[in-house]
Amino acid sequence: MAPETSANKPATLQYFILAVLFLATLGYHANHIKFVADYLSWRTGAVREPVSMENAKPIASKVEKEAEDAGVRAGDTLLEVDGKAYRGAADLTRAIEHAQGGEKLRVTVQHKDGRRQELLIPLVRRVQVASDYWLFVIALHVLLPLSCVALGFWVAVLRPRERVAWILLALLLGFSQMFGLYPEGQDGTLLSNLMLGYKMLFASTWALWLFLLGLYFPEPRGFERRRPWLKWLVIIPLGAVSAVEILYVVVSANSFAVTARIGAAIPRGIRIFGVAMVLIAIASFFVAIIANYFVASTPDAKRRLRLLYGGIFLALVPTLSLLVVSSIQKKAIDDYPAWVELPCLLLTLLFPITLAYIIVVYRAMDIRVVLRQGLRYTLARRGIAVLQALLTAALVLTIGMLARSHATSLVQALLIISAGIVAIFLLGRGAVRLAQWIDRRFFRDSYNAEQLLMELSEQVRTIVEVYPLLETVSHRIAESLHVPRVAVLLQGEHPYRLAYALGYEGTPKVEFGESSGIVRQLREAKQPTRVYLDDPSNWVNRTPEIGPEERGALAKLQPELLIPLLAMGQLAGFISLSQKRSEEPYSGTDLRLLGSVAAQTGLALENARLTSVVADEAAQREAMKREVEIAREVQERLFPQHPPQVDGLDYCGRCRPALGVGGDYYDFIPLPGGRLGIAVGDVSGKGISAALMMASLQASLRGQTMLGPENMAALVERVNRLLYEVSSAERYATFFFAQFDAESRMLTYVNAGHNPPMILSRQGEEWVLKRLEVGGLVVGLFPQVSYSQDQVRMNAGDVLMAFTDGISEAMNRADEEWGEENLLATLKECEGHSAAETVERIMAAADRFTAGAKQNDDMTVVVMKLER
Repeated sequence: MAPETSANKPATLQYFILAVLFLATLGYHANHIKFVADYLSWRTGAVREPVSMENAKPIASKVEKEAEDAGVRAGDTLLEVDGKAYRGAADLTRAIEHAQGGEKLRVTVQHKDGRRQELLIPLVRRVQVASDYWLFVIALHVLLPLSCVALGFWVAVLRPRERVAWILLALLLGFSQMFGLYPEGQDGTLLSNLMLGYKMLFASTWALWLFLLGLYFPEPRGFERRRPWLKWLVIIPLGAVSAVEILYVVVSANSFAVTARIGAAIPRGIRIFGVAMVLIAIASFFVAIIANYFVASTPDAKRRLRLLYGGIFLALVPTLSLLVVSSIQKKAIDDYPAWVELPCLLLTLLFPITLAYIIVVYRAMDIRVVLRQGLRYTLARRGIAVLQALLTAALVLTIGMLARSHATSLVQALLIISAGIVAIFLLGRGAVRLAQWIDRRFFRDSYNAEQLLMELSEQVRTIVEVYPLLETVSHRIAESLHVPRVAVLLQGEHPYRLAYALGYEGTPKVEFGESSGIVRQLREAKQPTRVYLDDPSNWVNRTPEIGPEERGALAKLQPELLIPLLAMGQLAGFISLSQKRSEEPYSGTDLRLLGSVAAQTGLALENARLTSVVADEAAQREAMKREVEIAREVQERLFPQHPPQVDGLDYCGRCRPALGVGGDYYDFIPLPGGRLGIAVGDVSGKGISAALMMASLQASLRGQTMLGPENMAALVERVNRLLYEVSSAERYATFFFAQFDAESRMLTYVNAGHNPPMILSRQGEEWVLKRLEVGGLVVGLFPQVSYSQDQVRMNAGDVLMAFTDGISEAMNRADEEWGEENLLATLKECEGHSAAETVERIMAAADRFTAGAKQNDDMTVVVMKLER
């Protein structure tokens, strides 16, 4: 087992101190709330103090009417209360604590002229303060302190080891005592003195804690790390001044004599020095916040610091200014008009509200790990509902009190009730508008994100291009949930790379391999996965396969949510969403909707991929088709375009490739001496390769015939050698070449492995068939081949037909061959027709037989008729 470090040991001591401090705070505020109730005359029989004393002196500073009627004057010295010596402020408090209205208080005073006099002062019940004023008292002296206490202890409990958490707790406890109502002397008991000591401890040191908060929040200032001793120049004087003030107030509650001796020992300017140190501490806090603002690296950080600065400035500066002025004028705050005092004091409510917002939203001290359940959004927006409820309750109480007043007539009561109902209605409308404004300003727009995301999941189905798809998905998610940064990573050849980014300053350079821990996690999860890089317990920090380098790459995306994009069960990529602008965590509804969007996006990506593949294949086919078309046009030009005219000879040829181009070849070549060369060939294979060899065959033949050779066999031997040199080992061609001499009517030929052409002669009623078979092997297969030649005399009316096996072996749907017999029969039926008509009839007869069945070979026919 690994040794236990201080970081993971239980914070037992810290929690014990917190518990003790919390009990003391709870006891103090329970007693304080009881006093507030007495102050508002909610306790039956509560009486007011008839005389108010000067600070730490037994001299009357303010005299109520009942004391003045009894003979007490301002400036008189109070010597005895109920027959006992008046030693401290607690003696007077204790004497009237349980008194009832109408009873009398016996006091002995010494007038300014030195005359002593014993007087009886009738005690008067406290007058219940006006309803509008007690609402102010409750807000300032109950709600404000309790909210400070709750916020401070909440932060400290969550982060008991954090120095800033304890500073913040002390600051808020001090601020809770700034305006607390409490009797100056209390009743002199030990508990009472402890409560007074508690009050003064935090009330006198709150400026010190504010200074330390500015020094360490959200992290220590640079000069604090370089020169840590500088802070003591403020801490020590502030601590000394606070200690003197605590001692002075606590002692004065019990003994004016001791207080006088302490006052004599304290330098005269200590009060002014203390005020100056408080102002320096407060100014240091604001300077630190301003410095933080200028070094903040992101707009969000600057925005939050503006809120912190503005909120605390509005909360503190008016009241502090009033305190400074009152100190200079030696007046109490209560001595100023209500229109001056109340706004200043009410603005102090912004102090805990602002700190709560900064702690929750600005996420001070890593409390964000604890706040993943929507507390930020609740504080900022749902608090409107709470405020509305409190104001409504206050209105109802105010209306009730005014309506029940003895000075109010029935008509006035009805008008008050009617006005109150209207006010409550307007308050409700105002709360709704305020909530919408907060929603639009800080959180999400006032449209239905759920509807937008559902529409998006439908919309992506129709997008088949990757970039528009990613752009649409990213922008709609960002708009719907107010996500400032969205990144989409897609799988390339191997790693997952950034395909689209929105909201980043520059394009993050990140990629994740197929075997990376993050990719494996998303592949296994198959659903949106939360990422908290600042939470040690989050999967991204606990997974052993994810190293610091991979976490660093992920941090560049600033993710809070990763959404896998699955296509056909495979991880096609993933979407990274940063924290929302509202800083509200992604809810369960968000995750379900985003999961639906991701599923549709994954399908759309697969469709886009397939569409791209199909488009590429179509483009390739189109390119191939175009190439074949060009090749066909070229090949068409290789066939005879303008056959030479030979007297008494009618001839025609036609080639129809099975594909766009083919390997069949026919040609009519003019030869020296008025002779005509007739060539028919069939290259092995089909398509482009066969067409290229066919072109080589034609070029070789025409090159040889230009020499006017007499020996046909030698000519074919040379053609064979030339074709062998330019063709691959498996390529060859069957070839028939003949020359016809019109004067002698002699046909000299060589047949190199080709289907034997036919000469059909009419002798009376009979047809005589002669096949031209003399020659040798196919051309282009062997380098050296010997060929033989033969001669045939043709007579008027004879027909020569040369063809390739694509004609004779044409197949119908029943896989039956047309055959040479049918070919010959068709030729006989064409007696009396021209060569061109005979070719067309042969082709048509073959087509009728095949009846549209697909043919696998080129079809070529050459017909030559001797007319005379």
